[in-house]
Amino acid sequence: ILFLVFPVFYSCDQKRNSMSESSAPSNVELKRSENTNNQDSVTISLDKFIDTKYEFVDYTGKPLIIENSLPKGGQKYTDIRGKEYVYAIFWTQITNKMDSPFEVNVTFPADSFALPSSPGNYFKLFLPSEKMIPSKAPLFNFGLEDLNSVLNGKLQNPSTLVSTVNTNETFRFYVVSLFKEGVNGVVRAGMSLNNEKIYYRVNDQEILCGRANINNLELKK
Repeated sequence: ILFLVFPVFYSCDQKRNSMSESSAPSNVELKRSENTNNQDSVTISLDKFIDTKYEFVDYTGKPLIIENSLPKGGQKYTDIRGKEYVYAIFWTQITNKMDSPFEVNVTFPADSFALPSSPGNYFKLFLPSEKMIPSKAPLFNFGLEDLNSVLNGKLQNPSTLVSTVNTNETFRFYVVSLFKEGVNGVVRAGMSLNNEKIYYRVNDQEILCGRANINNLELKK
């Protein structure tokens, strides 16, 4: 597991968030891609933006790799009723090197979840339909365009993502987290697997959000 720790602090006293676009560095390495089937012909090395990495292997020893980004955001979003939230944006990258397709079938309920590490605070999760590509990584909000159009009118609805990651393909998706108020401390989030179940974690709150279509994947130590 690769941990790149970038401190991200929220101020509870002032009710404003200090997580800035500098949480992921802007000096990135450009390189040519050998496989352009599902990404830009010129891609960006994403290593500097990754917070956690999990490598699972099937019964043949071939891996499924899940990587979760550091956050960007920390600014305010105001819904159509005038209610303010603090948001953070993440993305997850899934690389399938197994012989079988891996189905991404994730649903975040419309419910709010408590955040034990920040008592009295709550959050919701959303799955934008916009595709995340490596060239967007250095951009504001990781290149996610028009947050208002992503969230307006959807705050009371479940959020679902369904896709298939074929053999030797990589798939990336955004996750938007909305917090009732600024978080006291760092914010980290990401997808993982455990006993064929798909979980999404925000700090110390883990949410069951799907089930893997491939059995007996083991976390590589």
